[in-house]
Amino acid sequence: MALIGNVSEFDPELESWTEYSERLEHYFVANKIVEPDMKRSVLIAIIGPKAYKLLRNLCKPKEPGKLSFTELCELLTKHHDPKPSETVARLKFHKRNRRNGESIADYVASLKSLTEHCNFNSLSEEPQDQMLRDQLIVGINDERIQSKLLSIEPKTGEILSFKRVYEVAIAAECAKKDVSDMKAPLPYIKPIQQ
Repeated sequence: MALIGNVSEFDPELESWTEYSERLEHYFVANKIVEPDMKRSVLIAIIGPKAYKLLRNLCKPKEPGKLSFTELCELLTKHHDPKPSETVARLKFHKRNRRNGESIADYVASLKSLTEHCNFNSLSEEPQDQMLRDQLIVGINDERIQSKLLSIEPKTGEILSFKRVYEVAIAAECAKKDVSDMKAPLPYIKPIQQ
């Protein structure tokens, strides 16, 4: 049976353990690998020499082959991706402003990444959607776009959604670029000599 895709060695310089293990789970699904012993063997075979050496040390006094796939993943998760403080995660989210030259789409992707350990959805008054909306408006780092976002009126009886604010911000960013492009001088085209 031919396998679908491949999973490279784990390299903590390129991705987090969480990201790697998510990719590995999709590899298992794509290749219909469901047996826990087979998952363990695939993990041990593909993680690479550095990661395997670390895994052996984390398992001591046992060998990696004597623990379950789940136990191995838990050891690697605790080592590489310990659960961060919710308070610190929220602080980082609220301090994140859009950087000069950063597109709104990239800024929002960064904000969404920062919400991972914030646990915003546990707040009944301000779920994650509203927190993203507010931080996008506050951290946009462009007064014209910020004014436009602050002037959006929600429909009667509705709360202004993150999606609506994001759409307006993207449209304003595109319009600003279009205006800049229109003002730029046209390149000189030398007439053709006849």
